Amino acid sequence: MFAHILLLGTVGGIGLSSYSPNPDPSLTDPNTEYAILVFRDMITDKEKAALSGLGVILYNYIPENAFLAKVPREKRNDVLSLNFISDLIPYHPAYRIQPGTGFLDHENPKYLDDCYILVSFFPDADLAKSKTKFLGLGAEILYSSEGYEPRMRLRVPRSSAHEAIVGIAKTEGVMWVQEEPESYLLNNNTRWSFQTHTQGDSLIWRHGLHGEGQVIGMLDSGLDYFHCFFRDESNPIGPNHRKVPFYRVYNSSGDDFASCDQDHGTHVAGTAAGNDIYDGNQQYNGMAYMAKIGCGDVQGNDSWACTMGSLDINSDLYTIYSDFFGYGARVMTNSWGSSSTSYDTYARDVDRFMHDNPDALVIFAAGNSGPNYHTVGTPACAKNCVAVGADAPFPNDNSIASYSSRGPAYDGRTKPAVTAPGGDANNGGYINSSDNNPNQQPSCNIQGNPFQGTSMATPVVAGAAAIIRQYYTEGWYPTGHPVPGNAFIPQGSLIKATLLASAVRMSGVSTAPIDSTQGFGRILLDEALYFGGDETIPKEMFVVDDRVGLSTGGQHQYQVNVDDPSMGFKAVLVWTDAPAAEGANPAIVNNLDLEVMTPSGTLYRGNNLSNYESQPGGTADAKNVEEMVRTSTAETGTYTITVRGTSVPQGPQPYSLVVLAGLASVPVYDKGPVPGRLFLRSPGIVRGKAVVSFGIPKESDVRLSLYDAAGRQVAVLAEGRMEAGSYTVELEASRLGQGVYFLRLVSGKDSAVTKTALVK
Repeated sequence: MFAHILLLGTVGGIGLSSYSPNPDPSLTDPNTEYAILVFRDMITDKEKAALSGLGVILYNYIPENAFLAKVPREKRNDVLSLNFISDLIPYHPAYRIQPGTGFLDHENPKYLDDCYILVSFFPDADLAKSKTKFLGLGAEILYSSEGYEPRMRLRVPRSSAHEAIVGIAKTEGVMWVQEEPESYLLNNNTRWSFQTHTQGDSLIWRHGLHGEGQVIGMLDSGLDYFHCFFRDESNPIGPNHRKVPFYRVYNSSGDDFASCDQDHGTHVAGTAAGNDIYDGNQQYNGMAYMAKIGCGDVQGNDSWACTMGSLDINSDLYTIYSDFFGYGARVMTNSWGSSSTSYDTYARDVDRFMHDNPDALVIFAAGNSGPNYHTVGTPACAKNCVAVGADAPFPNDNSIASYSSRGPAYDGRTKPAVTAPGGDANNGGYINSSDNNPNQQPSCNIQGNPFQGTSMATPVVAGAAAIIRQYYTEGWYPTGHPVPGNAFIPQGSLIKATLLASAVRMSGVSTAPIDSTQGFGRILLDEALYFGGDETIPKEMFVVDDRVGLSTGGQHQYQVNVDDPSMGFKAVLVWTDAPAAEGANPAIVNNLDLEVMTPSGTLYRGNNLSNYESQPGGTADAKNVEEMVRTSTAETGTYTITVRGTSVPQGPQPYSLVVLAGLASVPVYDKGPVPGRLFLRSPGIVRGKAVVSFGIPKESDVRLSLYDAAGRQVAVLAEGRMEAGSYTVELEASRLGQGVYFLRLVSGKDSAVTKTALVK
């Protein structure tokens, strides 16, 4: 067993700057060009440029202040002589193998005689040469992909697995080797539970938000598209199908749902987006029943897999989700997981996909290994996804389901993120939804027993996420009415921030959010989404969806005016972080921080809560990519919200911010002048020409730029060295297309952003 292999950055909790590796001599390669470069401090763009000039290629970040890199042999001494480099550690084969590889416990008999290995490569690896070597080691290549991070899935005889794993790790260009964890499925009142928590009141639906125009991608055991929740008698599967725009098979056999009577995927899809237009079962419609839902089928087809719900994922997750994205899906739901809790290839795939596709949000079931703590498995332990715990069905949904996996993640991050009804046979019953018919015959069956699990809670959150996305894409923000000129495409981080902001404390849980049982709490959309004239929850929203981002040392500030202190105050910051190297601990790469200053001068920092109340002062959170400030009552007056780029080695880092309070008005990225601080102001709507006002607190290099909704710079309105003071410039909109735009003011290391809508 590879017990001698240490996870990078976890040696007694000491950072890499103090790490002295001493691997098994048989698993070393002092001549490899791949190395761990350790920096003396946070890396700067100037230092990156200096390394690039020496032919150094930086790959994955390793907390803290280190990178996996490729360093030409002849340049090693030159690199070590740089004053910002602390150490250069050869990336020995020993460090490429996940601990326990070749010795994982499995239940599925297919793993008894064979070992399934996942291999990740550096971008410049010679794949043809690697394949030849792997075949010589007795490996069968089940799957191979190219791209920025090539991947292979191998099968080797269990009897010779150790020798094969060593040989694979010693292959130049191999970045990471791990044994494939065994992945399993994690298996009528819910519709008002997640909307208003008032029996019979589906307020969000009544406003006309049912998921129209949204596509959900599901990776599961398959989907019975003959069921009346999904059936379309006029169109085949494809873009014109009323419900299922795509169906892809990613298992080894190529079989779809008909080969196995495993109805898990059909049930999950029904909960997320099922819509019965044939048989009168509308009371069981999905959460976003007008959304479309496509399927990636990963059900194994052997008898064990069909009976126990074992999956066969014969692809990498990055490729699968990229396929979903290409079909139009922006919300991806996954009701499966594994018992492995480390930051592995699967978790990195999720983070890398979301980082590369910031409009996407991936949602995972937290797992069914509760009430034990530290049981949220991969891929749900990824940073950027939403991990979902399960509560009991309405009206018992203030209690966590006993089986729901608890966090925290292995590096102390908060998991799960939120909870939703998942069913509980001992406390409220099962979750009813569509049932599978493997004979490919039309069916309208509804099934409850035995469906309970975080599997059932996850599609509830996916449906809610689709509705939140519809809220923004139809322009409901900020007026509470659908205004086409206010429509914009939200980042996945904004959908996630809105979900977290909607979450409420579960009174039946002994500990308070943010915790390792309920995360931020049970989702309740009416807590967050504002509708004009809606007096049920009279809070208003202030939303920032910054696509430009922050660099190290930068900050953005926003101000809101509170006139109803009884509504309390809640601010949630979320960012989609860059992926860390497999095995990194902690997994965070870019660290932003949230600060809130009250009108009286009290400072609150993100995630410093006690009994669900933010506490003054405290230390900044350096682990999570979600931060919240919450007080049950608020002060009257102006709140100042600061987002800081504390450490951004792979930036700039975009982010999203949601504020809920009894606001006097809803600012549209309008930050009024604050003495001694940067400010930027523009009209919320521009027709023809408009005046943009800005001010800078001290002499500095200034740049005022205009960006479109996709983050592309389309104009520079002001640039140059300016003295402290207030300025105005003219924005000419006649040459630009109609839509949402963002103005960004940069003054030295400080910056401010405001949004404006250009109309004709």
